[in-house]
Amino acid sequence: MDADWSVELGREDPVLEVPWVAPDGRQGYVDLRARPELVKELEEARLFPELGEWLRQINGARGVVQSVKCDAWESTQMEEAEKIFEASHKVGSYCDVIFRDQAARSSFEGHERFVRKVCVLLGQAPEIPASAEFIVRRSTFHQGDEEHEGCYITAYVFGYGKNGEAARRQWEIALKLAGNAMMQAGCDGVERPEASNRSAG
Repeated sequence: MDADWSVELGREDPVLEVPWVAPDGRQGYVDLRARPELVKELEEARLFPELGEWLRQINGARGVVQSVKCDAWESTQMEEAEKIFEASHKVGSYCDVIFRDQAARSSFEGHERFVRKVCVLLGQAPEIPASAEFIVRRSTFHQGDEEHEGCYITAYVFGYGKNGEAARRQWEIALKLAGNAMMQAGCDGVERPEASNRSAG
């Protein structure tokens, strides 16, 4: 399984507001760590039950991250780099996640170390037509009248196949592998900001 990570901290790069609310007010942040039963009410999880299972996994008691925002989709449009899979269909998803430990959220190096370890673990997984990418980005956390800068991670997972059904099967497998890697990567703990020489902000 192909896995890679990158960093996007430029002024023009995405910044996640936590909690977030859609411009029309119809959607917003749902704390699935505190209310796991709400997974079934997410439209994305109803359309893609595999994503719902993954959300339950990463928001579970053993994980070091929690989900903030997600989506999933099917497509027949392939990027140049995806042609190596010799597929006509793909199913993909993204999920923005943050560290549960509030102090760890400000540690850029902690995020970098986490995604690096996740990719190493995924690199040891079986070869399947699937890929994952983890991007460290900037976030703004709001608590009442206070706010502070930190980081979050966008996790992209894709599965590829000769048809939609095959691509979806590979995506489901890739989701499980990515979830397991994220759980295992967190077993050693998350680097705290006081152990870091630099932070995002």
